[in-house]
Amino acid sequence: MSTNQKIAEGLRPLPQDSRDFSVGAIFAPIDVSEIPDDFSVGEPKLKDQGNTDFCSAYATTSASELQEGVELSPLWQFAQIKKLEGDWKAWGANLRTACASLVKVGSIEQVEADQSLTRFQGMRDTMANWENWPTYFDEKATAHKKQSYFSI
Repeated sequence: MSTNQKIAEGLRPLPQDSRDFSVGAIFAPIDVSEIPDDFSVGEPKLKDQGNTDFCSAYATTSASELQEGVELSPLWQFAQIKKLEGDWKAWGANLRTACASLVKVGSIEQVEADQSLTRFQGMRDTMANWENWPTYFDEKATAHKKQSYFSI
């Protein structure tokens, strides 16, 4: 049975976590007038997720690319998100697990993933199943591991 379907609310709600806290408990409110006029975090590259449920992977790799300065693979990242969830067949993902994948596994660069994509471009189920990706990517991903994440 294929899990291929039309896009329909792929982003799932965040599960409860006892470690959640208010960002105001850690950081003071930002005085917008103190932000320099030339402050910039860069511009993310606009990517088309197509008819997939990979929105969480596209969002997290896009944000990470601004920090890393290199294009990352949202398709490989989605497989890692599904690996953490334990079910590549389930539709969509939540942002907590997506961010956790950046911390626990890391990311691979898009140029590395391009070599594998020709085998299964456009096949959602094959891309989402982590067992279909080369295992040597696991070691390469550590170069782009995050130390932490939080939601605002």
